[in-house]
Formats: sequence, C-alpha cells, structure tokens
Amino acid sequence: MSKTPFENQRFPVDLVDQIADDLARGRGASGNDLVRALDQLDGPKLSDCVREIVRQFSAPAVKARGRPANPRGRIDFALEELDAAYPALLASFQKASRASDGKTRNKPSASPSELAYRQLARDMSENFVNIDWLALRNQHSKWKRGHLHPAEHDVDSNDFDAEIERHFPPPRRS
Repeated sequence: MSKTPFENQRFPVDLVDQIADDLARGRGASGNDLVRALDQLDGPKLSDCVREIVRQFSAPAVKARGRPANPRGRIDFALEELDAAYPALLASFQKASRASDGKTRNKPSASPSELAYRQLARDMSENFVNIDWLALRNQHSKWKRGHLHPAEHDVDSNDFDAEIERHFPPPRRS
C-alpha cells in the first residue's frame, strides 16, 4: 500500500479554467475561489487587503433556492402578441359559429371566445407554459386592465412606519 498522502495522489485542478467553466454554465464564482485562482497563477502574490476586497465584492457561488422569478417583460411581450392575434381569431370563430348555427340543430359546446383562447394557448405554448385557456383569458384580461403587475406590490420605501400606514390605514371616523 502506498504511503503517499491523498493530496499528492491526484492531479492539481486548474482553478482559472474551473471558474471560467462555471461562469460559462451560469454559475457564480465566490470570492474565495477567485483568491485561490489568483494565488495559483505564477505572478506576484496578492496582499492581504486586496484579498479581503476580492472576497467582499465577489458574488458567492450559491445556487438560488426556490422557484425562479417570473420575468415580467417576457410575459408582457407575449400578452401583447396575444392581444394582437386574439381579435382576428375570435372573428373567424364567430363567423364559423354563425355559419354553422343555421345548418345544425346542436349548438357548439364551446363559445367562440373559448375556442380562440384554446387555439392561442396551443400556438403560444412556449410563452405560456402549463396554462389552460381559462387562466390565459384571465391573465389577458388583467393585463389589459393594468392589474397584472400592480405597482402596489413594488415597495421601495425604507420607512417602516410609512409601510405599516400604507398597508393598514387607520379607520375612518364619521
């Protein structure tokens, strides 16, 4: 059995290449990793104060937990595209419904609006993932009325008392 320490039994890792690979994959690089990579290079060594600055101002390489954020801009552009396509599609389904009303005794089970939203949900499935026609209709309606991204959810105040007043206004006295 070999008495060589484990650290000497494996190849050294090129930390600069490892950080470049992590950044290409969308991961972060911690300040400690950057300091170790700079130490590995054949150049002048960093002073202690520079090491601390690099450690403080580098993003930690920690994966964000939880559900990814819902990008508002992408949804707005998709809803704008849906808003442009909906009237023409609705008109074509209404025309087909009127043409079939006189010929058949049974009314279609779905309204022209439902058929249009179902078609749009299928056509725009890359923008609206796992959404049915009813939820798409409600989201489109909220977007048209300006309630999809209400400004009251964006809180930029640092005044704690003002935020409490805003959320819990005092009762009115008559």
